[in-house]
Amino acid sequence: NEEALERAFHRLAEGGKVLMPLDDYGFSARFGWLNDRFGLSWQLNVPAGDLP
Repeated sequence: NEEALERAFHRLAEGGKVLMPLDDYGFSARFGWLNDRFGLSWQLNVPAGDLP
């Protein structure tokens, strides 16, 4: 769900770098891209149509 996505994104972003903040980008209802504190890249996504 969206709350879990927000929590995960903000925890992973601690000490890292947000490349694309969580938002609606058209291709996704909620998408965010970041590098965590270890340099690993994460792309978190809620597909379009999955949110109320």
